[in-house]
Amino acid sequence: MLVTNDHDNGTADIYEAALDQSRIVTLRPGESVSAAIKPLARSRVVLDFGGFVESRVTEAAKLASVTVVPLCYQSTADLTSAVRTITAIEPHCPEIVILINNTAREHVDDLTNILADRFPRHTILTVPPSRYIRRLADDGLTLHEIAALGGIERYQLRTVLPHVEALHALLDSNIT
Repeated sequence: MLVTNDHDNGTADIYEAALDQSRIVTLRPGESVSAAIKPLARSRVVLDFGGFVESRVTEAAKLASVTVVPLCYQSTADLTSAVRTITAIEPHCPEIVILINNTAREHVDDLTNILADRFPRHTILTVPPSRYIRRLADDGLTLHEIAALGGIERYQLRTVLPHVEALHALLDSNIT
């Protein structure tokens, strides 16, 4: 189940590739996270807040077993936003995973070192950039479905899939 507040930026469209539309809940401004997920008590729930801090992000962090904070680095402003988000939710969340994704390879080592120094108790994972990520929304396919096509499709995802699978394994190990 996906719960997102990112109703204007197409987050739900991206996730439709992996989830049936009936499993996506889009929060409207002012709608409570607790109220939205209460009927989903027996489901695995992904809360996607579009990369910006608002009061519901803290509310969600209090409810989560694990919180993933993505960082798509294009400029210092992106790093600043991620640091602000992590700092805001840190007191409320038992496990934070910092996910560096869709970031040029030449920045990944520096970002990893900066974030590891600043947040030593949090896990940092990376997903390398791939032109195939766009197919999640454009073609309505998951990365595993693209890889299952075989041939060049599978070959092109050989460096991405292990990183995505590491994220999935980490999330699975933290969700009871």
